[in-house]
Amino acid sequence: GRKIAAENLPPVENLPPVKWMAANRFEQIVLALATRTMGSEELTRIVGVGAARDLRRRYARVLLDDGIIEFTIPEKPNSRLQKYRLTAKGKRLAVGLRANGSSPVKGEST
Repeated sequence: GRKIAAENLPPVENLPPVKWMAANRFEQIVLALATRTMGSEELTRIVGVGAARDLRRRYARVLLDDGIIEFTIPEKPNSRLQKYRLTAKGKRLAVGLRANGSSPVKGEST
């Protein structure tokens, strides 16, 4: 598939509706993980993706491939204890998103 660098996504107002949802989800995931590490089930609930499988397939894989998030247990990607966290690149992206006025994720204190 085509690789999408989350930091190179066009502004959401320039995207067609379905793509806007995806861009927004990438931002929500980054902002959610800026607060703490999370497993896919918790992240799925916070960003409102239908199922953890969808989150992993549609969003987490892209962010992992682009080095924005990483596994907490990289040697066991399918571990039931697996969680996601931001990389240094992801933390810089989160700071940029906050500076540009992205709205906080549900449940995140400002």
